[in-house]
Amino acid sequence: HRDLHSFPTRRSSDLKTTKYGVPVVQDIVKAMELPSTMKLKATMCFARDDNQGQQIAFVWSDKSQRYEYIGLIMEELGLAAPPP
Repeated sequence: HRDLHSFPTRRSSDLKTTKYGVPVVQDIVKAMELPSTMKLKATMCFARDDNQGQQIAFVWSDKSQRYEYIGLIMEELGLAAPPP
């Protein structure tokens, strides 16, 4: 079982050079098959300043890893995990 902090992160300076910040994460989460409340909670989590390195790791992840990532966020928030 993985936890949210086991995902690879990137330096916040990578976000500036690759332009993979909150708007890109929002677009990816918006396109995922998730309940709207879950999309909002995940986007809010990624928008926190202390999660900048995880933003780029999420963007670089494949589809299944993204759902796993969202599931871990929901677990940390005490909410239900997304559908498989």
